[in-house]
Order: sequence, then C-alpha cells, then structure tokens
Amino acid sequence: LQYSSDFGHSFKMKINEISLYFNKLGFHLSILPKSNYLPLCCLTGLAYVDLRNLYPHHIGMTADGRKYIREKRAKTNNEAFIPLHPIAEQIMSLYNIADDSKPVFPLSSRDSMWFEFHSLGVALGINENLTVHVARHTFGVNMVSSGVSMESIAKMMGHSNLRSTQVYAVITDDKISKDMDKLMQRRETKETDQKRNKEDEK
Repeated sequence: LQYSSDFGHSFKMKINEISLYFNKLGFHLSILPKSNYLPLCCLTGLAYVDLRNLYPHHIGMTADGRKYIREKRAKTNNEAFIPLHPIAEQIMSLYNIADDSKPVFPLSSRDSMWFEFHSLGVALGINENLTVHVARHTFGVNMVSSGVSMESIAKMMGHSNLRSTQVYAVITDDKISKDMDKLMQRRETKETDQKRNKEDEK
C-alpha cells in the first residue's frame, strides 16, 4: 500500500509489516476497531462524512456477483459508484450490512477516528499523520497508477468534474519504472521477432 500524505510527498508502508499486523489483528472489532477504516478508506476512497452516512441500502450487487457501494457524496451531491475490493468487502462484513435503520459503521467523531488512525500508524512505526483524507488521496493515486481511466476514477470518487480527478494524476517512481519496463519489453519482443523473421528468410 502507498499512502500519499499530500500532493507533493508520498511514502510507502512496508508490505510485510502491514500484512503481519493485519493478519494478527484479523480485522477484529475489539482491537483498535477504527483501524479497520484505514484500509477500507484506502480501497474505497470514501470520505469521513460519506463513511458516516453509509447505510445497508447503499450496498448492492451486480449481475456477475460483485458487490458495490452506490452513494451520493455529501460534499458534491454527486453519486459515487465503487466496486468493492475483496478486502473492503471482508471488512464491511464485520459491521451492520442488514439493518437499514442504522448506519453500516458505528462512527464516533472525526477527532476520535484520527486518534485511532494515529495509533495504527504508531503500531506500524509510521511517523506520518494518517487521516481519512490521506486514505482517500491514496485511493485516487493508486487508481491512476493502476491505469484506471480518469472517467472511472471520477465516478468512483463522486467528483463533479475531471479537474478534481486529475489532481491524483501524479507521476510516481513506481509508475515510471513500470512504464520503462513495458517499453523495454516491447523493444525486446520486436527485436526477437525481427531476428526470427531473418532466420525464417534463410
């Protein structure tokens, strides 16, 4: 997971550290319960107010069996459509996804959530200030780095225009390396094909 703390700086959590931590935690509700929200927000891009306003009727399923969230964002009143990552689906299954008279998550104040995120960061040895905004920004950056179209990202994040989405189109070292690898692979494939054609001509 890569967490972008602002528009000009990003840092990476060590995959083995977060894997060991969450495997031990097991998404357990009694241990740092709000720590479940950090990976959830990173995988859905939900803002705090949208997480707070999420009810079971916002969760649906496509014809091919993929669960999704469909909710109007409080900030823009635009509908966000978010197909759920399997980990996000696993986390949500621990909460209220059946009783529509209550929200999915028993959220407390924004400050309380920040404290839980900070506690998680301390447990993982991270000095950066982890917030819901950081998690939402991480979602946007990771979608761009994965090659998802701006139009799809805008729909998932409930943006009112593509200019808001383009903020996340940062050039990361990882993306540059992957792009170069693809270029080199295409070149090697082309050289191999040319060599094979010459041998066939002989």
